[in-house]
Amino acid sequence: MKIIRYRTLSFWTATTGLVLIAAVFAIPFFVSAQGIIPQCPDRIIVDSAGKELQRIPNVCTACDLFNLSQSVLNFVWRLSAVGAALMLGYGGFLMIVPGIGGEKSAAMYEKGKKVLTNTVIGLVIIFFAWLAVDTIIKVLGGKIAAGFGENTEYLGGGGFEFGPWNRINCSPPETRKVVASPATKPTTPTPAPIPSPTTSPTLNHAEALGIFAANRIKIESKGNCDDRNSAVCTSLEGLRRTTLNRVVLFKLECNCEVTVSGGTETGHEAGQFSHASGYKVDIKRTAAVDSYITRNYRNAGKRSDGAQIFVAPDGAEFARESSHWDVRGWDVTVR
Repeated sequence: MKIIRYRTLSFWTATTGLVLIAAVFAIPFFVSAQGIIPQCPDRIIVDSAGKELQRIPNVCTACDLFNLSQSVLNFVWRLSAVGAALMLGYGGFLMIVPGIGGEKSAAMYEKGKKVLTNTVIGLVIIFFAWLAVDTIIKVLGGKIAAGFGENTEYLGGGGFEFGPWNRINCSPPETRKVVASPATKPTTPTPAPIPSPTTSPTLNHAEALGIFAANRIKIESKGNCDDRNSAVCTSLEGLRRTTLNRVVLFKLECNCEVTVSGGTETGHEAGQFSHASGYKVDIKRTAAVDSYITRNYRNAGKRSDGAQIFVAPDGAEFARESSHWDVRGWDVTVR
């Protein structure tokens, strides 16, 4: 009877120990699991004076993608640590539980010893595998960030940095800012606000060119000139602020190379809401630009000249022509 009671006591003692070990390892494991998905920062559009014009919430970048991979890897590592703790406890349990005669069973002892040995070996293998993959993620992430060149600013304001142990540091939200014209973008398609006496609704060529340059938006023309009276030039003289801001916003949304190939110069179709009046610009067609517009904007049918129209959520229209997109801001609907 004493032997049976002793075995029962040993069994429940060992079981309680296993539960406590599992709890000690599992509690911080599940708490840390809540932070696997990184919180992407907001992207901010500011004017030249630093005043916030628009905030785009939760803009994830390439750095955040690698951060997610890092978090998943760490999650798996912690999970394996919990499993290893349980297996170590189980192996020890097999080694200390007495046999029927009150003595240690040789078979159970050897089995427990084997479980402990295999667990330690497996844990070492998992650790070095985790370390190798962790290093690869950081090195690969750094090379990709460097390879983006001029767009690095939009992928995290400086790319990747090696942080403390097993951590990737993305640039803080404060650096994800661009310079835009001080014309507020409405959230829904509404008429443009009446400009104050000190703020003109249009810009001269130098002003518009400076804002585009600050946002890494290129200007292209057949004649390599900016004469508004020549059709082979690209002029920004008289470009509306709302139109300029929409191009800047598109650059942020697309996160791709954007080139303005047409502005307010002569040679475009006339009309009240035309290129000449500053309502429209041409954006050069590329695979990245075409893909973003057709995948993210609503297909609104065809224009009177047959050009396919895609409408952004804010009401801006992008008409697909042979070599470029005919773009207008959100302050008027052009057909």
